[in-house]
Amino acid sequence: MLLPANLIIVGLHSERPRSGKSTVAAALARLASGRVRSIAGAIRVEARRLGFDEAANAKGDDKDVPMQALGGLSPRQVLILIGEHRAKRYGQTYWLEQLIASVIEDAQIEPMFDHLIIIDDVRRAEEGQRLIDLGATVCTIERDGVADVTDINGWHSDVFHTFRNDGTPNDCAQRIWGRSLMNRARVRA
Repeated sequence: MLLPANLIIVGLHSERPRSGKSTVAAALARLASGRVRSIAGAIRVEARRLGFDEAANAKGDDKDVPMQALGGLSPRQVLILIGEHRAKRYGQTYWLEQLIASVIEDAQIEPMFDHLIIIDDVRRAEEGQRLIDLGATVCTIERDGVADVTDINGWHSDVFHTFRNDGTPNDCAQRIWGRSLMNRARVRA
């Protein structure tokens, strides 16, 4: 299965938190009239359903602060536990498949649906490969000066899909968009 012809997906990955994935994703969405979606969005919905509103609603640095309401765990830890449980039970691409199904459904029912979807939280090797198999572009963002914390089961792009985010987010977004257009031309040829 390839993505519908009118739909472009760009996945962003970084092995380190705070590398600017979401900031670059927002810049890319502005540049190319796209929409940012998150694999973690479905996990947050599930966290709310399970009664972990504190984890589901945490933003920015608050995601890493242990909370008494979460038994001393940080919101990020709770979301990872929920995500890992489902991934172990249903497969490593479970959450990505939920997002892709939602995106394709939106594209079919919304007449003015954005042609570009940026997924700002590709983490697993299986997620990165699945997106590539669907015809998406997956890029790794690197940035100096961020904490040296390796993410779970990390994806890492090849050299042609790895971008430094040491300038402005707009600069990085423009380079990623250019690579995405080159990939799209090659897939459609």
